[in-house]
Amino acid sequence: MNYQSLDPSKYQTRFLQALATPSKEQPLKFSIVTDSLDNPPRYYALSYCWGDITNQTLITVDGEPVSVSRNLEAALRHSVLRPGDLIWADAICINQNDLDEKTRQVMLMDRVYLKAAETIVWLGEETPNSRHAHTLLDEMKKDVRQDSISSEDFDLALRHTANPVRALRGLYELFASPYWERVWIIQEIAKSQSVSVRCGSLWFDLGSFFACYGHLKDLPKRSHTLIFAIQHFREQESTALKDGKRMPLLKALIRSCHFLATQPRDKVYALLGLTRDGRDLVPIPTYTSPDQLIFGELSKRLLESPLRMDVILLSLWAPLGAKLESMPSCLVDWADLGFNVPPWLTTNLWDRYRNLEQWNYGFGNLVSSSESVKLPTRGKSLGTIFSIGDGPPTNTVHMPSMWRNTSPKIMDSVSSKLLRQFLPNRPDLHAMSKTELAMALAHIMTGTIDGGVSRHLSKGTYTGEVRRQLQRLRIGNFSIKDFASACLALTMSPNGDHKELDEHESTGKKVTKGSTKSTKKESKKKGDVGYDTSSQVSNDSIAYSPPSLAAYRVWDDVFSALYLYPEYGLRLASVGYKANEYDPRYKTTHVIMIPRGAQVGDALYQLESCYFPAVLRRRSNGECTVLGEACIGKDSRDHWIPHHSCLWLSKIRTDKEQLVLIV
Repeated sequence: MNYQSLDPSKYQTRFLQALATPSKEQPLKFSIVTDSLDNPPRYYALSYCWGDITNQTLITVDGEPVSVSRNLEAALRHSVLRPGDLIWADAICINQNDLDEKTRQVMLMDRVYLKAAETIVWLGEETPNSRHAHTLLDEMKKDVRQDSISSEDFDLALRHTANPVRALRGLYELFASPYWERVWIIQEIAKSQSVSVRCGSLWFDLGSFFACYGHLKDLPKRSHTLIFAIQHFREQESTALKDGKRMPLLKALIRSCHFLATQPRDKVYALLGLTRDGRDLVPIPTYTSPDQLIFGELSKRLLESPLRMDVILLSLWAPLGAKLESMPSCLVDWADLGFNVPPWLTTNLWDRYRNLEQWNYGFGNLVSSSESVKLPTRGKSLGTIFSIGDGPPTNTVHMPSMWRNTSPKIMDSVSSKLLRQFLPNRPDLHAMSKTELAMALAHIMTGTIDGGVSRHLSKGTYTGEVRRQLQRLRIGNFSIKDFASACLALTMSPNGDHKELDEHESTGKKVTKGSTKSTKKESKKKGDVGYDTSSQVSNDSIAYSPPSLAAYRVWDDVFSALYLYPEYGLRLASVGYKANEYDPRYKTTHVIMIPRGAQVGDALYQLESCYFPAVLRRRSNGECTVLGEACIGKDSRDHWIPHHSCLWLSKIRTDKEQLVLIV
């Protein structure tokens, strides 16, 4: 095909003009029309998947045969174009062999779809049940409001459909189209003023299409994620026409990370017109430089923005250096986010970026060398890791009576903290006492659950990795399992009696009546790890009754929230904080989840411009290595909570420190 040059200064592009009504026997016939997007003629824009490029057929353009994919030919044929109609299709309207033209046309892509009279989404030929799905969508169209429909209205439309089962199958078939995985369709649908969905000879309303996917319970999670992202970008563009507000490119890259592109760089280029800073970060798209160089330059620009810490955390999971060793370790492979980045970094995006209305690209002073990048920042210590669950088991030693007598209180505190951190706002917890929940946890930690109860619990929950690691976490000199054993031994004794605090047993000192006050002070100092060991459990306060099945099921849910994602190598750890920098004692301990490389002695920090707490390792020269993000709790949606929601943050009186991060 002979392409004539386009004038970039006039924002020119090409259109296909239909010359005849399509017929099954004859190839499609078009001519090329060149015009400006500043004041274009009325035209349609085609949004489709190229399909198998080895499966080709012929159409006629300006009297010459042109080879195109069969999927594109089918899309054009079913678009029902009348003679004289104009349509834009990238595979033909852009000279794919001219990389300079391709670069310029990519920069105009958002205008192409924004100014089209209608965008035609082509899902492919009809499926066995697509006609039944069409009937259902047509039935529910009248009840759709802002691309959503209530469960009652959806169920009612389904009942009014002649064949509900086949209608649902048809919807699943439509959502299974490879079209939905293509990254460029985000912009094509989001920018369009009017969109119709085409499958064979069937036309679908886009609003009805989006409204029903949330009611398909067996739709794969990936499909839900893709459709939700498209819908989110389209909603953004509808409001951006009024207020001009768009998400930052980094958020868009995370939101769209599960989409696919034939050329990796297109995972960035497809989003530039949908973001408020995309054109600043990537001024000129290019198809002549290597992908690694493009991704590296984008990473460096983002490292100079307030979102630098998110870039660092992403680089730990999707390092560009994995494909090109000469690249610094803090650069991100933006095409790999959907495969390597864990789910907690791709959720809750609205909360993470809602306060970034103003950008300052001069933020901080980035110092880079061939070996590393140094980033100055400020942060506040949230504690130090002093026990890790996947370490070797601690040797069991004799537990002094001071600790044994306090074990019920310690188990109660461990139980309460775990529930507040990882199972917040659980309504049925009010029906159970703190003691019952603590005793259920003690039985789990010691493996002494009644056989009749264990049959009703999630299989393998208490014999898995979470239970094993939680058992080994230490509070002071003893593990949680040690305290659980002592607690059960104390509360389940036949006569309910136990020893009062016996300093002679633990220290060799004799206790007299006149020394009670000093003894309490001394015992508190010895056991100061977040639990008041000076308060003793009286004989009358220990009354044991077996925990209910409901109490055990609560811990089923907590352990599910503590899922350690073996593919990402999370581990349980106990962290303690100091009330101020002059107090050498840890005031309390909490269970958290830490990244694979963390060790005992590493610190947990609240860093500026970082949503999650970060685990740092201090070097001898005062600089810190970033090891990754930590989970200090979850919200009711199972999302990791940010550092500013840390349960013990308000109790820490230390000031923020000046830090230099090495990545």
